[in-house]
Amino acid sequence: MKKLMIVLSSVSLVLLTAVPSLAQDSSHVRLLGSYDTPGFARGVAVVGNYAYVADGGVRVINITNPVAPSEVGFCGTPGGALGVAVSGNYAYVAAWGGLRVVKIANPAAPTEVGFYDMAGRVYDVAVSGNYAYVADDHAGLRVVDVTNPAAPTEVGFYGTPGRAWGVAVSGCRAYVADSAYFGVYDVSYFSPCPVPCVPGSVIIQYLPETQDFLLHWAPVLQDTAGLPIEVDYYVVQRGNSTDAMDSLGVPVPLDTTVFIDSTAFDAGAKFFYQVKAVKN
Repeated sequence: MKKLMIVLSSVSLVLLTAVPSLAQDSSHVRLLGSYDTPGFARGVAVVGNYAYVADGGVRVINITNPVAPSEVGFCGTPGGALGVAVSGNYAYVAAWGGLRVVKIANPAAPTEVGFYDMAGRVYDVAVSGNYAYVADDHAGLRVVDVTNPAAPTEVGFYGTPGRAWGVAVSGCRAYVADSAYFGVYDVSYFSPCPVPCVPGSVIIQYLPETQDFLLHWAPVLQDTAGLPIEVDYYVVQRGNSTDAMDSLGVPVPLDTTVFIDSTAFDAGAKFFYQVKAVKN
């Protein structure tokens, strides 16, 4: 039988770990345990004490004891399964013919609750927020709204030039392994890039006796991904530490990049100031 190493291959789930000492047959990695799944294990996602394995559906493997992983639940998907992603109480399975949503709140009884039929052979899936990003073979990258797991709906797509076989999402970018090339795609319409704080705006200020502090900053022109952005307004925050900051006053309009804090304090008190750009 072929074996799947968490590194991905075929018929088993194999747990590996990095170790400081070497075994004769390894290089800083040793086998801890394995579980022989009945078919071809093609994908895996791990959350907490469970591994979710794509093999004929989604198999829930208890990995609390890595030396002896054991299957505790299974939900079959028609046509098998090629990939799996987990978010919250749901596993999203890249199955032959579509995206299947499986409720895993009870690991012992995973149950399919939703399905979205797709034109291609679904090879992989990644989930971010309320959206599943699907590598749909010749059909490219598909974006599916899974806000209602029982009724997933396609809301966007990009026809990649070859065959989309793998997908990962980070922030407002989707990364697709396509037979033609590796592609980076802007998905900020569904997952907006975070708006940054004004660079260098975290300031430690010992208030002088005048107790007025002038804060001045440069306009924010890009989001955290480096794309142009139109900020709606700025908010000035102040606190005794960067972990406990409150907003001061009303939002600062765009044509103003100056804020004067004239609130009365004891002279010599220390406060942290930060300016945040806000995009509605």
